[in-house]
Amino acid sequence: MKKSKAGGSKHRKAAPNKSPDACLLVLDFDHTVVDKNTDTFVWKLGENGKIPDSISSAHGEKLWTHLMQDVFDYLHQQGCTPKQILDCLASMKLAPGMDTLLYNVPENYDIIIISDSNAVFIQHILETHGVFDRIAHIFTNPANFDEDGRLVVTPFTEQTACDICEKNLCKGDALKMHVDRMAGTGRKKYGRVVYVGDGLNDLCPCFKLGKNDAIFPRSGFRLEEEIKKIQRKKKEEIQAEVVAWQDASTILEYL
Repeated sequence: MKKSKAGGSKHRKAAPNKSPDACLLVLDFDHTVVDKNTDTFVWKLGENGKIPDSISSAHGEKLWTHLMQDVFDYLHQQGCTPKQILDCLASMKLAPGMDTLLYNVPENYDIIIISDSNAVFIQHILETHGVFDRIAHIFTNPANFDEDGRLVVTPFTEQTACDICEKNLCKGDALKMHVDRMAGTGRKKYGRVVYVGDGLNDLCPCFKLGKNDAIFPRSGFRLEEEIKKIQRKKKEEIQAEVVAWQDASTILEYL
């Protein structure tokens, strides 16, 4: 869709980026741009404010996008309209400081989103908060409302090479795809990549970053925990600068 994170090392304080070169800011979406998970947020639209156990209990057995399609089918059967879904999403809050970050990212930075959510959810939330035009590209699961008003979502891909990421989207591959495409077309070569995320599947792209790059795992979330485990082993798998964040203004100060 175009416009469409022997005693172990602690997180180091990041040095400001003063490079005039083109740079890339990569954002996860759930628990990163927004403060909650978009997919499970709409479950409250189900009968009695929840999704039947027969659907939600399939988590881990089904591809996540397939489970969510079951959710959307159920909501449609219950008479839930596109407007109700979009209004629910519009009530979601951005993560602390995220609006400030998105409005004030330096001009030499492109912003892309790589997310396991879906195109309808992400675009509507970004438009609601007036920041959709700040995003250069969005890598996520395609989605649309069909002629009956049912939300239909399809996997971005069905990969089997990466065990860290979900089968519907390898975030490391998506990042590499964007960087290689930009360089290959001669448009720009990024001098620095800054990755912001929270979950386990955000670890994959972190392995693809170099010493001039930076990782911002959200404090208290899985990505920070996994990076600390790697750092305690004193391996060189994570080469980028690592700075935990609670408020996205921390990221803006770095940029």
